[in-house]
Amino acid sequence: MTPRDRIRRLTRYTGVNLASLAIDYAVFLWLTGAFAIPVIASMAGYAVAFVFNYKLSRLFVFAGHGAHKSERRLFTEFMASGAFGLVLTAVVTGGAIHLVGFSPTIAKTAAVLMSFVALYLIRSRLVFTQREQNVTFPRPHVSIGPMRARHTARSFGSLSVRVPPAVRGQRIGLLGGSFNPPHGAHVAISEAVMKRLGLDEVWWIVTPGNPLKAHGDLAPLAERIEACRQLATNPRIRITAFEAELGSTSTIVTLAFLKRRLAGVHFVWIMGGDNLAGFHRWTAWREIASLMPFVVADRPQWRLRALSAPAARALERFRIPDEDAGALALAKPPAWLYLTLRLSPDSSTEIRARRATQKPV
Repeated sequence: MTPRDRIRRLTRYTGVNLASLAIDYAVFLWLTGAFAIPVIASMAGYAVAFVFNYKLSRLFVFAGHGAHKSERRLFTEFMASGAFGLVLTAVVTGGAIHLVGFSPTIAKTAAVLMSFVALYLIRSRLVFTQREQNVTFPRPHVSIGPMRARHTARSFGSLSVRVPPAVRGQRIGLLGGSFNPPHGAHVAISEAVMKRLGLDEVWWIVTPGNPLKAHGDLAPLAERIEACRQLATNPRIRITAFEAELGSTSTIVTLAFLKRRLAGVHFVWIMGGDNLAGFHRWTAWREIASLMPFVVADRPQWRLRALSAPAARALERFRIPDEDAGALALAKPPAWLYLTLRLSPDSSTEIRARRATQKPV
């Protein structure tokens, strides 16, 4: 976000809060005059203004910043920060009146100022801020475009996005896909990667839908998750579908979220040789390569096409040899490995095709 954008957003946020402030004070003064209970009046005024503030914030502050979030997440995060502001208002108002001896109006003013600053800082980090990161690649031998890239890692602070537990220092592989359906090659790749790279776990990230694939024959998410759980009996393979709660199926958003949520974990992105062949068509593929190391699992009839693809040629200088596979998880990105392993003919596309013709799988 540019300085101009920050100023523009702060201006909108200030305008919304000034309008809410007028309502807050009107209700506060009316209730104080009517009932002479300033602390209760302060909380009531804040509560009424909060509803008004939420509506205006959605129109003028969230626009373009929180659009990636669902209505439920926006409301939950805004309510949580608003509840903090309500408690802060009551504490400051009561303390200023009863401990310091301020008049109700001065006490309310102090509470409003403190709430404004505190909520702006909280909401900037939690509700409607985007965090931008500049990434500079060393110049590769083969140039396919500018290697200085700029990506946006959105600030996902909500605890409503549930991911598998992990602790600092763990090495975890990430295998994303639609798993429509999961098959033995997914298990074989996961176990081979764990063994060769020395990973503690592999997470299967079952996406609600692949943005690069048609969804006409996509099975329901719950059905695919259950199929994954039945197939992956290895306890070190964890099944998760947190992208549905994240509100995005973009790989760059998913990886940036995990890097931010679990900063001390060493992640390795796992893809197949067929994915590497088309990697240059992915959204922000350079930034994906800069976020974490990745391993490419060999796939039948894809090795030559994958290694001659634009992305592989652009990133050739960052490729590490097979014998150094155990160091990949701790390598500084960009770093990647093309992993040679026993090939499996299993394919989700072919399995669906056989099912469609009612041939035994």
